[in-house]
Amino acid sequence: MKMYFKFIATSVMTATFVLSSCSVDDGAEGLMGPQGIQGEQGFQGERGLQGDQGEKGDPGVDGKDGDNGTDGPDGLDGADGKDGADGADGLAGSDGADGADGANGQDGADGQGAEVVASSWITLTANDFLSSQKPDGMGEMYDATYTTPLLTQEALDQDVVLVYLKLNSGQIVLMPYVYHSDDHMAVAYTAFLAQNNLGINMTPSSYIYNNESLEISVRFVIIPATTLTLPDKSLHKDFKKMTYEEVISYFNLQ
Repeated sequence: MKMYFKFIATSVMTATFVLSSCSVDDGAEGLMGPQGIQGEQGFQGERGLQGDQGEKGDPGVDGKDGDNGTDGPDGLDGADGKDGADGADGLAGSDGADGADGANGQDGADGQGAEVVASSWITLTANDFLSSQKPDGMGEMYDATYTTPLLTQEALDQDVVLVYLKLNSGQIVLMPYVYHSDDHMAVAYTAFLAQNNLGINMTPSSYIYNNESLEISVRFVIIPATTLTLPDKSLHKDFKKMTYEEVISYFNLQ
């Protein structure tokens, strides 16, 4: 407001000066007076309306790729997967050609005591048997002992000893053996082996009234252990399952 009145006052003074200086006949224009003092700044005008949005500028140039980061630690190994199913068997290949026969090896040294030994037939009579009470108390049993140097401790420990009994019928059987004379009479024959001794036990199922039945013939065969361990398994024999005749023939014994 103060500024407004100052403006009016200045205008009135200027007008008065002009009117008092002028006459009907104006003279020549005087010189321009000095510039007046600059008036105070006016009030700020109201803010104008926002202009329209400018056009979108062109995309900027791509920046450079950053440096590669450090590798992270390796992860834990995963669990093993299950085994896959077995594949089908392939076709059988053709047989290869037979190789050349190798040279014959040298004959091995003869083994110690490798010869099969057979005793002669040993006849035991009633005079050779001693009677004793059977364990069940029902009758007697009979024992005989035959001494022979062929039954060494080594043979008993390592070899196979087969003891055969010749029956009255002429049949030869491997002991132990049970002989049935009829439906009511039977006799069990058993061999016992000890160093340098062959023991024979005869146990009847009932009483024996005729001492002639105590007379028997026995024979033993010693088969060395080296014969039982041949390299070729096809040559192995179970001599206990063979008949007396087969064993004698196999070893060419008399």
